[in-house]
Amino acid sequence: MHIADLSLPGILEHLTTRAYSKPCGNPDGSFLLAPSAIAFGASPEGLSRTLNRIYQHARDWAPGLDIPWFVPPVHIATLDLEAGHFRLDEDSYASIAVSTEYLGSIEATSLILAHEACHHILLQSGVSFQFKEDVILNERITDLTMFVCGFGEIVRCGYSVAHERYGQYVNMHLGYLDSHEYDAAYRYVLAKRKAERLPGMPIRPSVWAYLCKQIGGLMNQSVRRNRKSSLLEKLIEEDERRNRHRRSEGN
Repeated sequence: MHIADLSLPGILEHLTTRAYSKPCGNPDGSFLLAPSAIAFGASPEGLSRTLNRIYQHARDWAPGLDIPWFVPPVHIATLDLEAGHFRLDEDSYASIAVSTEYLGSIEATSLILAHEACHHILLQSGVSFQFKEDVILNERITDLTMFVCGFGEIVRCGYSVAHERYGQYVNMHLGYLDSHEYDAAYRYVLAKRKAERLPGMPIRPSVWAYLCKQIGGLMNQSVRRNRKSSLLEKLIEEDERRNRHRRSEGN
């Protein structure tokens, strides 16, 4: 699975094209996994339940990716320089660790678990090895994969967290994309699914009007370099035009 265009929309277009190439396994459910649906607590058992739910959701909604059936055990550990990690031992046995520093925030731990699960998904899908020499790019692709798998709400709730360090509370940013890139990725994936009439989407018209209005402004220059994304943009604009027409008729 070679990613030729390494811009944000290029990566998302490549991942979504593959992830949504097969029918989803839960068409009557919701594509966006609600953080409240996986808030099982900060114990090892609770985190394991959360992780199982994350893998199952990815299987249902990103079936074109190779989602592992083996869900790694979760360890709580003291990690000096990272919030969590995904590891393979010498026998290729996978495990995931979450830093003790973030156990006070279920939103942060859910984000950490979703990110590490996506490392596993990209490894099994044959993506990670392409970028093993570029750690930051690998991490950015992993962050974007969370949106493709339906974890966008988890990211939005968890990437900014008030965190106690050295007796003081500071605002911590988790992840390898900035807030604008997170917003752009969230909107891109939802717009792509809407344009392709995929199931599980939010039904509130106001949400879609906002998405359609904002996506072009946030990603305008990058999207227009990609022909497929330009088609997506036209579909979004046409949908917005129809919504305006329906609202004017209603008035």
